[in-house]
Amino acid sequence: MHHHLMSPTSPFQPNVADVSDEVREKALKRAAEMLRKLDEVRRSLELPVEQLPIVIETYGKVVLALVAEAEREEMAKHTQRLPLTMRSETRDYEPFKIKSVQNGGKLFEVVIRPQVTAFRPEDLAIHGDRSRWVVHDIKVGNRSQFVGKRGPAPGAEFGPGGILEHMRLETVQTAMDLVLCVEYIGSEPEGEVFEATMVGTAFTL
Repeated sequence: MHHHLMSPTSPFQPNVADVSDEVREKALKRAAEMLRKLDEVRRSLELPVEQLPIVIETYGKVVLALVAEAEREEMAKHTQRLPLTMRSETRDYEPFKIKSVQNGGKLFEVVIRPQVTAFRPEDLAIHGDRSRWVVHDIKVGNRSQFVGKRGPAPGAEFGPGGILEHMRLETVQTAMDLVLCVEYIGSEPEGEVFEATMVGTAFTL
C-alpha cells in the first residue's frame, strides 16, 4: 500500500509516490544538469549566485544593442542624401514665370514627385534672390506642413540654418507629391521662374 506524501486536499497535484522510479531519476538528472551549468557560469564569471539574474539581463541588453546596430547599418545602405530640383512649370513642363499679385499673378504650386521609395525633405535652397519669394506652404501629399506651426515664410528664411532645420517634415511616400506653394513679390512685371533645390534623405529598397 502506498503512503500518500501529499495532502488529499490537493487533488490536482501529482502524487509523488505514484511517480515511477525512471521518471523520478530523469527529473533529478535534468535538474542537476541545469544547476551544474548555472554553477559553471557563476564560477567562470566569479559571481555570487544571486547576481546571475543581473548577468542574464545584461546579456539580453547587449544582444538587443547588437541587433539595433545591425539594423542601423542595414538602413544606412538604403539611405542617401538626395537633392531634388523644383521649378515652376507649365503642364508641358516648360519654365513658367510667376507674376506678383499686383501684376495679376497669384500663388503658384510647384510640384515634384520624388522617384524613390520614400523621401524626407530637410532643407530648401531657393535659387537667385530669395527675398523675392514667399513660401505659403509645403505639402506632403495633401497634408500641410505649416498647419499650427507658422504662416507664410519669407524666402530668406530658407537655406542652411533656416526654418526647415527646426521643422521635421513628413516623409513623401511612393506616388505622393511634394508641393511648394509660393508667391512672387519681386519687381519684374513679367514675373520670374521659381527655382529651388530641396535636399532630403532618400530611402530605397
